[in-house]
Amino acid sequence: MRKRSSRGPKPIADFVVPMPKATRDDYAPRPFFYQQTNRSGGLRFVAWTGDVSQLEGIFVGLLQLLPPVVELLLKVSNDDDGDDPWERFHGLTRLDRLIDTLRTYRTFVYQDARHQLCVRDPEGRDYIVIDD
Repeated sequence: MRKRSSRGPKPIADFVVPMPKATRDDYAPRPFFYQQTNRSGGLRFVAWTGDVSQLEGIFVGLLQLLPPVVELLLKVSNDDDGDDPWERFHGLTRLDRLIDTLRTYRTFVYQDARHQLCVRDPEGRDYIVIDD
């Protein structure tokens, strides 16, 4: 995976909050699901569940519909006062390797509330995003 920013790396532990965003007292929306259509006819589904295990199951289930090699874009919140609020990392990876990595870093992926993870089919251009 290539890093697009020249800023120095920050430890993953700096990005992990002590409890899941899904259960924090100040963030407790009820589960929801809806679809949106953009001006060019593209369809997007938006969903939220208050249960991290359900969120993980849905995300991995959707990923398994993608081809064996996928494109990744990981955007991590940048605390610097620069013009861009994100540090970006992008590249290609095998889907099975991605799913194993998501399981290893489960807390960071589903609970830290400071990143966006976009996974895309390089051919069909369909994508799945965790934007917590």
